[in-house]
Amino acid sequence: LVCDMVAQAMALVLLPYLIHIPVPWPMPVLHKYEAFLYLAAFAGPHYFLTLVVFFGALQSRPASPMPALGYFAAAAAAFLGAFSAGKSTIINAVLGDDILPQATKSLTAIPTLIRKGQTSKAVISYLTEAERTELKDLYLEELSKELRTNPQAYRDLDKFALLGQLGSDIEQQRAQYGSFNKQKFFDELKALIEGWDKLSGATKEITLDELPNYVTEDYADVLFVNQAEVYLADVSIPDNVVLVDLPGLGVVNPRHRKVTKTYVENDAKQHKLSNSTLTRTHA
Repeated sequence: LVCDMVAQAMALVLLPYLIHIPVPWPMPVLHKYEAFLYLAAFAGPHYFLTLVVFFGALQSRPASPMPALGYFAAAAAAFLGAFSAGKSTIINAVLGDDILPQATKSLTAIPTLIRKGQTSKAVISYLTEAERTELKDLYLEELSKELRTNPQAYRDLDKFALLGQLGSDIEQQRAQYGSFNKQKFFDELKALIEGWDKLSGATKEITLDELPNYVTEDYADVLFVNQAEVYLADVSIPDNVVLVDLPGLGVVNPRHRKVTKTYVENDAKQHKLSNSTLTRTHA
């Protein structure tokens, strides 16, 4: 907690520069590089203390949790990065076991939360009606940008009239411009609408051995999965720490991109950007 507070307080180092308080630098040449000097004075201690807090969350247990002030009260460590960056591999290394699937072809396609539990199991949660509607609207926003149309015009149509109208508009764009760059978005929207009621709001408990069959792109119904929660009985992470394996940053599914952004901005105390190896930590 102290390290985290000090890390955030390091922003005060920038205050003189931001409010234009003159500093009598010992050498005139330093005035030229004043902005970089302030940035270095902030960034060095800030990122060092952030690393201390992150590894403390993984390797230790707070003696007296304080829900109002305790940094560790709901610590989520979210791992994100590009295609095949090694996020699942890193989490498996932290866990000391190959819990998550690792591959260069079939990669994590849904948010996967890993926490300590009384028994080792996984729970697959499928999209509710409201979540499917949200996903449909996000696809429409993406397609409307490409088609240069108003997404509300599509939302006013029933689901199957919507597919017909979109199909017609896409063909018209191909005829006019020679290409359409978001066919994958349309294909996934079509699959969502055609299977609209499939497993709506359902949850399914599975064994850890079955997990790779549900969280990768090879799962036929992966589009309808909201998230997977993995519970591990024998793992050396604190009870109040959650590891989150997020889909790659380049996934088509716009709701998963939105979930990733939400974790980074609001939910995750730490997030790791991966590119073959860990390259950056940011609080």
